[in-house]
Amino acid sequence: MRLLKHEVVYRLIPSILHQVQIVLIILFVLIAIRPLLIYTNSRFTHSKAKGVIEGSLAKCSVRPNCYCINYSYGDTASDTEKLHDITSQHWKVLLEAVECLPRSTIVTAEDHYIHCESRSFYFGFIDDIELLHNEQDSRICFRSESRVGYSDLGVNKRRIEKLVRELNNVTSN
Repeated sequence: MRLLKHEVVYRLIPSILHQVQIVLIILFVLIAIRPLLIYTNSRFTHSKAKGVIEGSLAKCSVRPNCYCINYSYGDTASDTEKLHDITSQHWKVLLEAVECLPRSTIVTAEDHYIHCESRSFYFGFIDDIELLHNEQDSRICFRSESRVGYSDLGVNKRRIEKLVRELNNVTSN
């Protein structure tokens, strides 16, 4: 028995429609639970920015939703982490770079410390971004941590790497 082309198409249509239905249901569920996730995110967060603890930023926990790195500059720096000397002008440029991060709000901006909150695109989850310029140790600390969840799919690491690149671009000139 040989099928004509239009008979094959008519047999495929129900399976294609079923797949489209599944995709639409998933989209509807995501859209429907978004307000609930935003509400719970604002009410039940794991932690907020820790701030400066004994001249440094808090270390990251074992969860992969946090990224923290210290960069040295001056004579004490190794080749892999070397930054050129940081001046107050460079710190201002770094503050501007943090302000330009998408969906971000500066919470605290001091001479040697910046705390910023950044929201995720769709669900609005909050990430805390902290920067500390420790002149005594000739180092600058970067920290970004998600308040909710276990993994952030590398968002915090990419964010900090972007800030470090911006700082390197400014200090190398």
